[in-house]
Amino acid sequence: SRERTVALTLFALQLLLTAAWTPVFFGLRMPGAALVIIAALLAAIVAWMIATRPVSRLAMLLSIPYLAWVGFATALNFAIWQ
Repeated sequence: SRERTVALTLFALQLLLTAAWTPVFFGLRMPGAALVIIAALLAAIVAWMIATRPVSRLAMLLSIPYLAWVGFATALNFAIWQ
């Protein structure tokens, strides 16, 4: 269905952003660029949760700890960037 396609596309976007953040933050040591990536990741997670709710409420609920962890990592990234 269209709902599943949107949810899976947003999930793939999350994976790409997650994979991009680590080498930018740790490898290139560019906390400013990494902050942009992780902010986009946070938005992608929220969008994925909204898109996933009609498909699987359980999947949406199980992603809450991930959202919290990325929110914490975003705060740390911001503090390091400052």
